Amino acid sequence: MARPSLADIVSVAGVAVGLGTAWLYTAGWIYAYVYFDRFRIPLLMLDFPFEHSLVYGGLVVRKEIWLALASVVVFIALWWALARWAVRLGRFAVTMIVVLTIVVAFALARSAGRSAALADFAIQRRSDYAAYPRVRVTWEGVDAPADAFMGDILRTDCARLLAATKHRLFLIRSIRGAADVDLDTFVLPADKVVIRIRADYTSCP
Repeated sequence: MARPSLADIVSVAGVAVGLGTAWLYTAGWIYAYVYFDRFRIPLLMLDFPFEHSLVYGGLVVRKEIWLALASVVVFIALWWALARWAVRLGRFAVTMIVVLTIVVAFALARSAGRSAALADFAIQRRSDYAAYPRVRVTWEGVDAPADAFMGDILRTDCARLLAATKHRLFLIRSIRGAADVDLDTFVLPADKVVIRIRADYTSCP
């Protein structure tokens, strides 16, 4: 069996990096989609850049580390076996095995991303949404929404900052001692409000 050339090694490394990046992106995108869907926020409204999905993908790997390690070991062993017995198997069989391996890998990415997102959401619910600080919101101008729509968010510092983009703020109003309540999410235009982020991570009654 001929030794692989430098070009072969570089080619395989490039494919591996490309597939690894695509896998991280898929796992991270699924994580973000499922997590923010629990708050009924469409992912497109958050304007996530590409690298954020990769970061979330890394988070998925960290949270599902044993599944990730086991998958890597299995896939390395499979690719080694293919390289060793490719001639005996034939081109069609090798192609089918490679395609099925990639399909399984991305199915695992979807499963791991969803599992990690649901677990993190459950943790936030049980911990009184400990990751999100309280904010004081002041509406600039005279066209502030009515209390019937906003509740006490514009009159108190009970809102919690869930996420922020260049154009929007996403707030929740959690209730102390009522972790199982399905919360509404308030979307405010960033150019209409001023917020003060408090060093307080507890909910109002």
